[in-house]
Amino acid sequence: MKVGDVLDRWEGVAEPGKVAEFERAVHRPENSEVLPPTFLVVLGASFVERLVTEILPVDRTRVVHGEQSYQWLAEVRAGARLQAEAVLAEMSEKTGRNGTLRFFTVEITWCSEGRPVCRDRSVIVERVPG
Repeated sequence: MKVGDVLDRWEGVAEPGKVAEFERAVHRPENSEVLPPTFLVVLGASFVERLVTEILPVDRTRVVHGEQSYQWLAEVRAGARLQAEAVLAEMSEKTGRNGTLRFFTVEITWCSEGRPVCRDRSVIVERVPG
């Protein structure tokens, strides 16, 4: 596995009922038409599970979610069909007095109707045994 590798591709629909449920969970007024900024976590949940159990060379029991950011390029409305492509953007290792940490940065590009609508970056941190 190397930086630049495509880790996975998938599609999802921002189903209006799921969007409304998510809005209630995050205390956002319902029926705002535009997806809540962090709604993509719903469409990416199964990928994240596969990422730490099958795709990345990590021990899931030693992994934490380090960071998450979204760069929205266009508004997306409930009902939209989205395509996602996840790429390994960075890999690094840091050693300190408490041991070694490995960092994996994954960037997901979300598209709708062939146009990028969001860049979703997350950092997975693994504490290396030893």
